Amino acid sequence: MNQLQLKQLLHQHEQNKRNPQQQDLNVQKFTEKIKDMLVYPPGKTPSTLIVHDPPPVNILQELIYFFNNTDVRNYLIRHFMTKMEPQSGCQYMGTFFVREKDDDSRELLMDHEHHGDTAFTTLAELFGAKKKYLSQQRKKTLFTLAILYKIASIHFVSFMYDPVERRLVTFDPGNNLYHNGSRVLIPNCIDTFVEHNLLPHQDAVTRTGPCKQYYFGRTFGPQYNGEDPDETDLPADAFCQSWSLRFKLNCILNKGDPSFVKKWCDIKPKNREASMVRDFFIPILTEHPWLLAKFKKACGY
Repeated sequence: MNQLQLKQLLHQHEQNKRNPQQQDLNVQKFTEKIKDMLVYPPGKTPSTLIVHDPPPVNILQELIYFFNNTDVRNYLIRHFMTKMEPQSGCQYMGTFFVREKDDDSRELLMDHEHHGDTAFTTLAELFGAKKKYLSQQRKKTLFTLAILYKIASIHFVSFMYDPVERRLVTFDPGNNLYHNGSRVLIPNCIDTFVEHNLLPHQDAVTRTGPCKQYYFGRTFGPQYNGEDPDETDLPADAFCQSWSLRFKLNCILNKGDPSFVKKWCDIKPKNREASMVRDFFIPILTEHPWLLAKFKKACGY
């Protein structure tokens, strides 16, 4: 047995010991269920309805595109807010798109191509203008920062600000997988909140993104899929926006208590993508026929 095989064996033993009750999930099984939802109307099955062969579609990729849509995200957030009002104790401020100024600066510039409001040049200016709104509310404020990098890459991190406790909750689903989140977005946001006296100090922060479990000597976020980060280019799913959206919706449902993230961390990493499809995408599409119809059209069905 070579060193790599031993490393993999010890890693598998670590997973089994940590999650002995979890059975492996097959993500294809759940994507096929979504395909059935697209092809067969409610109450119809393959045995009762003749349909044309569906077009070849990468359901996972289409889910990523679909739940990146601002209209879809805002619809779900408004729905959950209305559903829980006034018990949720949360409000939503929006999603803000930024870029790094340069490699030597931590300053973040507003990306006006994605964020239509051109009144602010930097993220610091934006939060300076939002200070009164954030500090005078009794509710916790949810918002997302999305950083654009390279040619066509983007990473989403969600936040929740508590004006009573003057505390910031951060959720980076790609912790230690994308440096743009935990090493760029979060420190910049904390610095800006301290600068504007929204936080009393740098430590008034609860980081929910990093899971406590160690894999290959490191802690990762819920996006981590269990692969060796030294052997693969990107050991993660690509659902950072869906994880961040799910975080906000769960914060609304749980009245601003983010402790549910621990349950996501307890899922065996290689099951997390399938769990996202089974426990988030399928229920959302099932409970919201308008979204299912919109997703069906996006897939070309």
